Amino acid sequence: IPLFCLCMLFFQKKITREETKIIISWNIFGVQLRRKVIDYHEETDELRVSHLLESANMAKIKKDPKTRAFENQGHYILTLNKDGKEIFLDRHTRKQDLLKLSALITNRG
Repeated sequence: IPLFCLCMLFFQKKITREETKIIISWNIFGVQLRRKVIDYHEETDELRVSHLLESANMAKIKKDPKTRAFENQGHYILTLNKDGKEIFLDRHTRKQDLLKLSALITNRG
């Protein structure tokens, strides 16, 4: 268990873009465990940030200010829409972070 916790502290997910490819790599202690290469063409492919709420809880439904901290806010996902098929890239609880990542990938940032 301590080794697993230590590994999680040094886990890294890198998303980089080279010319016509988006490369996603998963690293622990700087050692690459997995790598995924996706072809990307700015003219035809679209990066999309969308909200995903798995399940609303009672605090979210009642909208009581006292229980605001217990609301399930869900998270946002960044997907690549390629030929009508969505490819998952990343997720985050803040939409702004994914919008900035999308802008960096498309060279608009």
